[in-house]
Amino acid sequence: MKKVLVVDDEAHILNILKFNLIKKGFDVVTASEGALALQLMQSLVPDLLIIDVMMPKMSGYDVCAELKKDSRFTSMPIIMLSAKSQTADLQKAEEIGVTFYFTKPFSPLAVVNKAAELTEVKS
Repeated sequence: MKKVLVVDDEAHILNILKFNLIKKGFDVVTASEGALALQLMQSLVPDLLIIDVMMPKMSGYDVCAELKKDSRFTSMPIIMLSAKSQTADLQKAEEIGVTFYFTKPFSPLAVVNKAAELTEVKS
């Protein structure tokens, strides 16, 4: 079973993604802020990270940049969720190694399907 860490400061987004990811067959852990996500990454070493950009204290960009310093996470796929849709935001995500970028509002099923594609989970 593929492990995914979902990080967002909005509980309803965490809940809807967790529900749909579990339904698809993922083992899901959630975090509501970046520092906790970094701690969980060390013990979980998930197959995929789904992370929001704008969170209090530590942004999704900061979390991803920190993770990419660790060789265990350099090739791990990352799906980023954001209300930001400017070209500069997309470029910044690409520069730090984000695999796929969804702008809010997004379809939870589209995120789950992309997660399955990136981790090769079959229905």
